[in-house]
Amino acid sequence: MILTRAEVPDGIALVNEATSRVIMPGHHNDMIESAGAGVCAADELMCVHVSIPNCSTSENIYILQLKDFVGLQQCCLRYLNFVPGKRSEEKTSEEYQSAQVQTTLGLIYGTQEFTDQPRPFFAFRGIPYARPPVGGLRWSTPQKTEQGSVFPENRYLDATRYQSPCPQYDYLSGRVVGEEDCLYLNVFTPIVPTHSPVKLPVLVYLEGVMYVEGTAANLGPHHLLRHDIVLVTANYRLGALGFLSTREKTLAGNYGALDQVAILNWVQQYVSQFAGDPTRVTLAGHSSAASLVHLHTLSPLSIGMMSGGGNCVWSVAESPEIATYTLAAQLSCPTTSTHTMLLCLRSKSASDIVKAQTKMLRYKYWPVWFRPVVDGGLRQPAFLPDHIDVLSVYPSLRPPRPVLVGGVPHEGILFALGTIVYSEGGKSAREVYNEAVRYTITSIWPNTSSSEAIADAVTSFYYTSKATESLDTLVEQMSETFTDLLFTSCIWDATADLASTSTSPVYTSLVSPGVAALNRASEGIGIRSPVIHAGISHGHDLNLIFTHPHKMKLSTPDHRMSTYLTSTLASFVHTGSPQSVQTSSSVPVWSPIQPGQPVSYYKLSLKPPLGISSTPYRNNEWNLWRQTLRYVDTATVMSYAFSVVTWVLVGLLVLVVVLVLVFVVMLRAARRDQYPGNSVLTFRSRMSRNPSATSSSFSDEVTRGMS
Repeated sequence: MILTRAEVPDGIALVNEATSRVIMPGHHNDMIESAGAGVCAADELMCVHVSIPNCSTSENIYILQLKDFVGLQQCCLRYLNFVPGKRSEEKTSEEYQSAQVQTTLGLIYGTQEFTDQPRPFFAFRGIPYARPPVGGLRWSTPQKTEQGSVFPENRYLDATRYQSPCPQYDYLSGRVVGEEDCLYLNVFTPIVPTHSPVKLPVLVYLEGVMYVEGTAANLGPHHLLRHDIVLVTANYRLGALGFLSTREKTLAGNYGALDQVAILNWVQQYVSQFAGDPTRVTLAGHSSAASLVHLHTLSPLSIGMMSGGGNCVWSVAESPEIATYTLAAQLSCPTTSTHTMLLCLRSKSASDIVKAQTKMLRYKYWPVWFRPVVDGGLRQPAFLPDHIDVLSVYPSLRPPRPVLVGGVPHEGILFALGTIVYSEGGKSAREVYNEAVRYTITSIWPNTSSSEAIADAVTSFYYTSKATESLDTLVEQMSETFTDLLFTSCIWDATADLASTSTSPVYTSLVSPGVAALNRASEGIGIRSPVIHAGISHGHDLNLIFTHPHKMKLSTPDHRMSTYLTSTLASFVHTGSPQSVQTSSSVPVWSPIQPGQPVSYYKLSLKPPLGISSTPYRNNEWNLWRQTLRYVDTATVMSYAFSVVTWVLVGLLVLVVVLVLVFVVMLRAARRDQYPGNSVLTFRSRMSRNPSATSSSFSDEVTRGMS
């Protein structure tokens, strides 16, 4: 059976049966060319191939995403009524109904959806918060969308599906995904202003892995919207497209961070129209996005736009121009001047740029080439006017705001597995470990003469004499090393700094359930390490807080843990204190850490013991990194203020030298005017003819010569 577009009536939506998502709202039906039907399940299901002629960029993106899901743009679909502002009569489709909200931007159509409880909420996906950063706007500050320009043709915005992620490399498919037109956000709210005047606290959550990967589509709302909060998720520029810099005004960097500032500005201006309270905004993030959240607490651009990361060794670039010139060389662009290099780089496709930056990696995600930079003096106002260590002690950048810092016990497992997979074959476990550790340390501190000594100290501390040459042991030792080097040490270090400089409470947590999916994945490559089976790795806790496009089915304990975590987070968003509604009288109260005291953590788990740890978390390891590496940071970091003062003093010294030289020249010139050359010669010639001249006549001659 072939359906032509004339046979697809208005007010009809196509629904992806596999994901229960409305993928083609009825007001796009005039764009449907044909739908070739196949054999599928019963109950009005069809397997169709949708072809859309002359489609816009967003529709092209949609088709590509659909292709990713189903292989050949084929999936099981069904018809259901699509009537804006009304519920459908079809009960089987009640999970996704239409919703609308009238904003100062215009009318926005979304969907009404349900949590697993079930509880209704409203979803508005794909709202632009800035102009597309394409063409001349690539590597520029995000440009605000003008009122009325978001949907000029139809006078309404279709916000029923996610827009494209920002360009990034997908390791599963082995290709570049996403489009540069990616600056979109999503709003999920339990109520809309037309239903209630109540304003709810807002959680803005950002995803990112080492600044090169992340999409808001991975942060599904169905767990968090059990609670009375407004959730905002968003895309921002990643990798070289978001953080390229030469430390010059023409390429100052931090474009992805400035996208996030634009997100916060949008929230301040418009979230109240989605029942959100702009005076109660919490900013949160995962992985490199958590580091960016920490930078926002220091940035003058973000003050007052949120109510509450870490200063990790990889979070801020000290020499970003190295990465920029390396990328330019990969793309055969000249580096003789920033202007000519930028012209060349802007002529390259986003896909080519992402491929080039991926080729620069030694291991998966490492090294972190493109990251935030200190842009003080490069733009006004700057996102990061000085180095973290300097900004951390500025009282004006520490207004009262509660902070919640969290981690998991084995953050480094995935990085250890990725390192092993990307290592050359035929090497012993110790050789693989030594090579990975030395490369990681030298890439972090390339200009430090003591990198080898640091690597030796780290190796002797973690890779003990008891370690065997087995793959399981290698994973354990490398996981512990990367957990502390890349995450734990700097997170707790930043937490201690926050506690000592902030007048508001700082809370720390450790999420420690096991994740069965991780165990199965590791066993598939022959690893049965007890560390993997006992713990949870970097990012796996997000599966308990958010729903993922590839929905991971939660077990009963996982579901209980999910409720525990989301209620804890919702409590913090509401009150600034993470006291879960699940907490009973038998569970200890969660107290903030004390300034000047070792960092302890609150264990979030379904298994006892719960509450604050009796001993500081990984204290020996933390001390190793503090004592071994602190002097490296001190020796290699020059604050922007110190740099400015240094160059000012150098300039003053040069000015003094110039003034002295000018003074000497002017003095000599004045003396020449007072002692004309012919008078001196006349005096000398007279003296030579009359050597018996008296001293009085000598004085007379001198006087006449000076007159």
